[in-house]
Amino acid sequence: MIAIDSLQHQIDQKKQLERYERAQLERELNQWGRWIEGHYDYKGYPSIDIIERARIGSGGGSQGHKILCLDMPAGIYATHARVLRLPEAEQDAILIRYCVKIKDDGTFWTITDLCIRAGIKLQSFNQRLWRARQRIMGLPIAIM
Repeated sequence: MIAIDSLQHQIDQKKQLERYERAQLERELNQWGRWIEGHYDYKGYPSIDIIERARIGSGGGSQGHKILCLDMPAGIYATHARVLRLPEAEQDAILIRYCVKIKDDGTFWTITDLCIRAGIKLQSFNQRLWRARQRIMGLPIAIM
């Protein structure tokens, strides 16, 4: 009886750890998605506003010239590297779920609308998203 209780306790601990790991993955992907979405329209050159501020010698709230640098923060970069290693179909699912959230008019996209625009069935999207999360966490994926 003690062995069964001990085994059940170990299983419960493993499930709790898995829940925490999945929540952490969700946080990391949401941070990554916010960064990607925030820099999505960057074209590789500064806006006229930034050029004008540099011309007059002020950048933001302080005087002096500023260097435009869009390096990803370390945590975001690590997540980005894991996403880039995914197959393209799974990358698309991750981008739909975590990066594209707000329309130009300020309202939120629904996952269904994004799937329709991308030409992906909702069931396929869910499977791709599940596989992508598994791969990012380094877990095996059953071949069907």
